Amino acid sequence: MTKSAAYGSRLAFGDVVKTVSTITAATNLLGVTAHGYIATQPVMLKSGLAGGSPLIAKKVYYVKTVLTNTFELALTSGGATIDITTDGTGSANFITALTDIAQISSLSGPNMQASTIDVTTHDSVNATREFVSGLIDAGEFTVGLVFDPNVVTHLALWNDLVARTSASFALHFPTLLNMSWGFEGYVTGFGPIEAQPDGAITATTTIKLSGAANVT
Repeated sequence: MTKSAAYGSRLAFGDVVKTVSTITAATNLLGVTAHGYIATQPVMLKSGLAGGSPLIAKKVYYVKTVLTNTFELALTSGGATIDITTDGTGSANFITALTDIAQISSLSGPNMQASTIDVTTHDSVNATREFVSGLIDAGEFTVGLVFDPNVVTHLALWNDLVARTSASFALHFPTLLNMSWGFEGYVTGFGPIEAQPDGAITATTTIKLSGAANVT
């Protein structure tokens, strides 16, 4: 049984979406015009990915072999190039660069829940209600921050809430657990910001998951 301290857990996010014009199996290259990515940059493909097997949506990959309009992907930073076996199809493939949220003091979530549907009838045995499972609510993450309005990622979370912008997120647990969550969602809360005389300035932000997470 693996046991691990929580120290070192990270939550990354990105809200700048770029169009993947090509995914080419013969060269293992993704085409994104003037992408601006750098080697080892973590990225995530958005929901709706068509073709490009074995690439999947909501999974973290790392950029490598960077040219102005193309790049390869790896499963780990500086790792081997992923062998793409099928070309991308359609015009709705999108990608987002990810940046770690700085100065996280706590992470809690995603508190997934399934609703229930009452299917009780006059024939229900022993006059006892019967239920079937309904839709799943993927839940939300609560993130505690040592708050600094000059930190780019803190300001970006605030701006995403105000703009009601969807973003991509990746939760990484410590290496010992070798587990990560990739998901899309919305920042639905920011605050309260607290400043105690003998403590740090802190803030709490809430992220609502939209759709199923990719757990790997």
